[in-house]
Amino acid sequence: MKLESRISRKSLFKFVLSLYGTLTIPKCKNYNNYKFLVLNSYEIQILVELAREILPDTNLIFKVVQRIDEELTFVDTYISSDFQYALYAFDLYSLLFYWKRFSSLSSHEKRNYIDNIIIEGNNEIMKSVYNNLRMFIYLVYYDQPETWKKIQYDGPFSGVLEKSSEQRLYYQNLIF
Repeated sequence: MKLESRISRKSLFKFVLSLYGTLTIPKCKNYNNYKFLVLNSYEIQILVELAREILPDTNLIFKVVQRIDEELTFVDTYISSDFQYALYAFDLYSLLFYWKRFSSLSSHEKRNYIDNIIIEGNNEIMKSVYNNLRMFIYLVYYDQPETWKKIQYDGPFSGVLEKSSEQRLYYQNLIF
């Protein structure tokens, strides 16, 4: 008699990650001073810790996280949920090596985890997850006008000041 699986691997993975997320959210740092529409405090904590490790300047971390939340607000829910699952997977994968989540590791352990386990490791899925998270953080970071002088970028060549889109104005009204 052959047993058929009634639950897909993806559904099981999503269930385990969401269960773990609900169990660990009360232990996360409190980010009540900032209002986020898509990301919860657990996901924000992962993003902040990852951004601290990869960004050259940590002064803009909360602006970067706020902008990521803004971008995730106006995309399809499948895209934003995939981004959230990528954050969970990246954070939980460190449990296999350190018995701690990525956001709970020391700075030295985080650097070792990224360099030796993710980048130099054999798990192509985790390399892809890390690279996608890293590139999205970089994209948002270098979009900030404060970083332009550091990379010797003078701004838009047209010289026209940036005009906020309706989407950005709507998001600003929602969070304030």
